[in-house]
Amino acid sequence: MVQDKPGGARDFFASETQGYILFPNVVHGRVVDLQGRAYPTTTHRSAYLNRPVPVCHPYNAGDAGKRSVILCKGIPDSLSVLAAGLKDTGACGLYGTGGWQLAWLPLFRRVGRVYVALDRDAIDRAIALARTF
Repeated sequence: MVQDKPGGARDFFASETQGYILFPNVVHGRVVDLQGRAYPTTTHRSAYLNRPVPVCHPYNAGDAGKRSVILCKGIPDSLSVLAAGLKDTGACGLYGTGGWQLAWLPLFRRVGRVYVALDRDAIDRAIALARTF
């Protein structure tokens, strides 16, 4: 919760007219973070909203040990990959195109191949991230 004014609070992921679909990041049965996806999507606000705290875990970090992993921009994109049911392929989500942290690299030490799947507006960022692996 974020304080609006003394004595009142508003939900960080909502407004009076539009809100965000919330996606939890669960690690060992505990919600460690949330990411909001705008619904409905408009040009007046960011498509994604993240809490204003440091992110300590990529989404679905447990899949980082699979044979291959698709590294996505956000939690909804990761869920789409998981719903596709690709055999021996996992999905991990960043919290936006700049959400990668070098400290997460050891999570992927057993992965044979990492596919970086960011949006078209982040091609340079995707290439730099792919070179990390």
